[in-house]
Amino acid sequence: MASPFGTIYSSNITPDPNAGIGRYTYDDFAKALREGVAPGGKRLSGDAISVVREDRR
Repeated sequence: MASPFGTIYSSNITPDPNAGIGRYTYDDFAKALREGVAPGGKRLSGDAISVVREDRR
């Protein structure tokens, strides 16, 4: 999608428990967003989002 910031590419996040985030805990999901690391230590592609606020829990 074109934007004033350049082209934006979206990842496909599925709630499927086997192929997606269906088994993630809140902490698993937060770590994936903040650090780009999935449960088990797998590095995720893309940038981690460092602006996720802890007080939004």
